Amino acid sequence: MRRTNLPGHALRSEGKPYELGPLDGERWVRSASGSEGVALCECGTTSGWLTSDSARKRWHADHKAEVRADLGSKEN
Repeated sequence: MRRTNLPGHALRSEGKPYELGPLDGERWVRSASGSEGVALCECGTTSGWLTSDSARKRWHADHKAEVRADLGSKEN
């Protein structure tokens, strides 16, 4: 069974795109440019610029796998 839940590492807005916000506002805001933008994990990590929700979901799965691997190496 594939583990998908990792506390502190939820994908914001189910992979909808984010972009940098205005200097006097939120750091990240939902992108108004359609499907392009970055993925935002609730831990604060962001992807590079991606062009689809599915690409952002794939990035997030990879991000969580890296976090799990780091946690596993610290347990040994």
